[in-house]
Amino acid sequence: MNTMDRGQLSRRGALKFAAGLAAATAAVGQTTAISSAHDLRPTDSAYAFDDYERIVSRDVTMRMLYEWPNVTNPIIFNNLSNGLNGFQFSYDLPSNQIQVVVQAYATANLAMYDDVVWANYRLGEVFKVLDPTTGEPAIRNIWFASKIRPADQPPEDRTNPYYSDLSIEGLQRRGVLFLICHQTVHAHAGAVAASEQNTDHLSADQVLADIQAHLIPGGLLVPAAVGELVRLQDKGYRMVVNA
Repeated sequence: MNTMDRGQLSRRGALKFAAGLAAATAAVGQTTAISSAHDLRPTDSAYAFDDYERIVSRDVTMRMLYEWPNVTNPIIFNNLSNGLNGFQFSYDLPSNQIQVVVQAYATANLAMYDDVVWANYRLGEVFKVLDPTTGEPAIRNIWFASKIRPADQPPEDRTNPYYSDLSIEGLQRRGVLFLICHQTVHAHAGAVAASEQNTDHLSADQVLADIQAHLIPGGLLVPAAVGELVRLQDKGYRMVVNA
């Protein structure tokens, strides 16, 4: 699987993306006031608090936490795969004794929205993300889907593609939990509502509700990424730097 297959952008694409994000960030700053403030609490139906706590608090030997603010980060997927493979095959730690959590926020939250949102709101145009297979603005989540058929049980063969699958879906199959920042969803909803791609003239609150109804399978919405990074370290998770 090459770099473009993994949904990571070329240097030229990354530079264009960064320029687009600067414009989008400016738009967010001008439009967030039209989205009603709403903070998730454990009783909120959008926050699967019990499921979250069950996963992150389970009894394991190794807890790893990845902070993911930049969707174009060139090494995070390799780091995730290498971390899992290193503990399992170099240190002989059973896979069920490893819990990896990825906290997405800022631009990385874009990888947490499903294809419906990407197509309906033309996120590739709004946030300047190109699809590596077409060279056109993305109308699908280019980071999520695995090209490898799922297996009933993890394969015993270390060379099996299962252990080099760098897609979000492939990493989820290995137990990686992806968390989605609610505060960032608010910001993105404001940017989308203010963009020319919002041809239906939806309010930021309407866009927010729709995005939250179309998060990636298996991803869990949390109140605020920065708070969760602190909470998870208090639970014994070790932060992995991806700079």
